[in-house]
Amino acid sequence: MQLDSDDCSQDYLRILNGHMPTSPQLGRYCGNSKGFSITVDAVTSGCGGIMHSWTGVITSPNYPAAYGTDAECEWEIRVDPGYKVIANFFQRFDLENSTNCQNDFVELLDWKNETWHSLGRFCGKQFPPTITTSGETMKVLFRSNSVHQGDGFRMRWKVGCGGEFDSPTGQITSPNYPQRYGDNLLCNYTITATPDTYIIAKFIDKFEIESHPLCIYDRLAAYQGNSSISAPIGRYCGSQIPPPIVSHNTLFMQFRTDGSISGSGFKISYTKQECGGTITSPTIISSPSHPDTYYNNLNCTWRIEAPADQVVDIKFQSLTLETHRDCRYDWVAAYEGLRVNQSQLLGRYCGNFTYQLPRVKSRGSKALIHFRTDWSVSHGGFSASIRFTSGERQGCGGLINLTANAQQQLRAPDAAVLPRNGHIDGELDCQWTVIAPPGKVIRLQLTQIDMTEGGSQVKIYLAITQEIQ
Repeated sequence: MQLDSDDCSQDYLRILNGHMPTSPQLGRYCGNSKGFSITVDAVTSGCGGIMHSWTGVITSPNYPAAYGTDAECEWEIRVDPGYKVIANFFQRFDLENSTNCQNDFVELLDWKNETWHSLGRFCGKQFPPTITTSGETMKVLFRSNSVHQGDGFRMRWKVGCGGEFDSPTGQITSPNYPQRYGDNLLCNYTITATPDTYIIAKFIDKFEIESHPLCIYDRLAAYQGNSSISAPIGRYCGSQIPPPIVSHNTLFMQFRTDGSISGSGFKISYTKQECGGTITSPTIISSPSHPDTYYNNLNCTWRIEAPADQVVDIKFQSLTLETHRDCRYDWVAAYEGLRVNQSQLLGRYCGNFTYQLPRVKSRGSKALIHFRTDWSVSHGGFSASIRFTSGERQGCGGLINLTANAQQQLRAPDAAVLPRNGHIDGELDCQWTVIAPPGKVIRLQLTQIDMTEGGSQVKIYLAITQEIQ
């Protein structure tokens, strides 16, 4: 064969499974041998082949008689994009039984991520379960050895649609996309993710589903959950590309068509993004897609647990959320402890913070951050550093009341209660509130300061007294 084309896009030889130019393609070939020569034989015996029909039956050789020895048959079923292959065995199933089906067996394989994945290898006399591929291609492999034979198998296959998706990213298309989808379809798609993970499904390329103001004819419906009785997210039809679909942990989509008008359908690209979780070491958190616009209808919770002798220091590095006087639309809030409890609220923020970004410190070793968005306006979101440091219990900040004791000493925390390297935290932020009885003023006198070379250790002592104003 000598057809001058690197990728068989210009000069090529096509072989089709049928007698029409529109018949399914078996292969496209090019190369650098001179010309081409083909030998064609009509095969009346043997087994295997490539099928393109919507339904069919595959049997072992000579079924229902014994299949014979040393047989090897390979069938490949290819259906239109957006469909999947559903196979079930019926009438009789009888293959030589062996450990791990290493002798005679029938094996079904799924073409996924550019390689074949086994869906199951079967032998013995027990019927295999119904097998469904993830995409539009299935391989059926039958082998027998030179010893025992059985009556074989009979397998029926048909096309279906929908499926379950658990990979980090992927694409989903309506049946036969971008060609017109079929009539009377009911396709269920379920995307699952780990806890504290959001599924972001974006419509790409062409979108065309029979139009109606209420989408009562053909439609794609999305639900927050694993079935059509879960909380609805939206119903989509027409020719305008819908906004991204966002769902926490699980997204269920149902594509339903009637018996008349059809369109090109849809193509969806989905990703998964963590939003929330448990934090036990210093880190940086951010809203999904930050610094790009965050998504609507988010509800994310970060549970933060510091060592028992430290507190949680939350320092926002950027913060741009939808503005509202009471932060009723989109907000990020910090709480003392591991629950959303308004009595333990440390701070609630929204709007655009260009200067004086918030900084929040818990009183104990546990804190919670809650990020919530509504269905409309979105902005760039937030990012915040999470670190563990000293708090009031370690002598960093607190309340000094001169009412009972008119003279007290304020001192920076000892290095012994700070990080284990013996040096004071480079970002230590200790704040004290000093109060005195009415009619009194407060005097502070610096009595000692000790800063080692390089600023790695600081000791400050203040004498605090009250005097009559």
